Amino acid sequence: MTGLRHPGIDISSCISQCYDGAYVLRGHLSGVRKRVNDLNLAAIYMYFHANQLNLVFVDTCKKVDHAASFFSLLDCVYIFLLSSVAHSLIMAKQKELHFRREIQLKKLSDTRMSCRYTSIKGVLTTLQAHLFSLEELTEDITKSIEARRLLLQVCSFQFLLSLILFEHIFFISNNLPTLLQSEKISYAAAASCIKGTMLTIANLRSDHEWSQIWAQAVPMAEKCSITVTPLRQMQQ
Repeated sequence: MTGLRHPGIDISSCISQCYDGAYVLRGHLSGVRKRVNDLNLAAIYMYFHANQLNLVFVDTCKKVDHAASFFSLLDCVYIFLLSSVAHSLIMAKQKELHFRREIQLKKLSDTRMSCRYTSIKGVLTTLQAHLFSLEELTEDITKSIEARRLLLQVCSFQFLLSLILFEHIFFISNNLPTLLQSEKISYAAAASCIKGTMLTIANLRSDHEWSQIWAQAVPMAEKCSITVTPLRQMQQ
């Protein structure tokens, strides 16, 4: 509240308040919401619905077994390569592969939708550097066991397909929260954006879109020396 008073903001002129759902902000007993209402009952609390969309994605990813396993593996790779030795190695591999710029690893977060897209995109772009780094770390006495385990899972066509598929999904959904937070967006425009996003994601189920994903995965697998596994064999 002191922070609001400092720039001369008049609480009595506040017509509404909106937070991201954290209890310290929205709490009806001692949260910021309650403290503002103590000074101005007219400041109606509104839930931050753009964050609600993120919570839907987070919960869905935890409920679907394949998605949960994929993001768990992605998080394990991030944690393993976070050490100074592993991090320096993957940066060096990026230079050897002549990347235009260094791509830093991004940690997954349940509170920010954009971090999932950034993390997936980063691994997909630097997959070859990841594989070379994990392969080299299998020779490290202190890291060999975990490096071999991760390499076995990451160097698979199923993981590559998952990377490409989830990159497509989160690329489509990534801009929606930003659009919903726009000060100028109308209810009609917001509804149209939501409907369009849902329709685009639903269209990913089509044979055409799957063929596009498969066509992207095969040459990338060959480039990374990953064995292309037939779909029926993967399903079995």
